[in-house]
Amino acid sequence: MFEREVLERLPPDMLVLIGEQEVVYSSTKKAIEDASSFSKIKAKLISNCPHCLLAEQKEVLDRLIKEFL
Repeated sequence: MFEREVLERLPPDMLVLIGEQEVVYSSTKKAIEDASSFSKIKAKLISNCPHCLLAEQKEVLDRLIKEFL
């Protein structure tokens, strides 16, 4: 994870998407909560999805990215 000071200095808005069944990171809900605490970061937890978002939830991922842009 990034230090808070680094995230606060991010110039553009950022979209963070994490699968609900993520296995690489131990606390997905905490990561979403932390990311959501920054005004420049929009964070979403993707239900029924492990680490590989694109392979598992392509349509959901496409929709969320289009909404963000």
